[in-house]
Amino acid sequence: MISINKEDSNVKTWESWVAGNIIIKTSKHKILKPGKHTIKYFMINPGVVLQKLVLTFDGLPPG
Repeated sequence: MISINKEDSNVKTWESWVAGNIIIKTSKHKILKPGKHTIKYFMINPGVVLQKLVLTFDGLPPG
């Protein structure tokens, strides 16, 4: 579970979100077994929109 507003008490973080009209969240996961894996996401509020999901497997920054 990833909180989308855990850091909103930090004024600089909030200002960045407002200026860019975006909240970027990251998480790291260790995949221990090969094979098919599933990522699930759920609507928490109709006002929250998932626009983009970026997966990287080799540590490269998303393009």
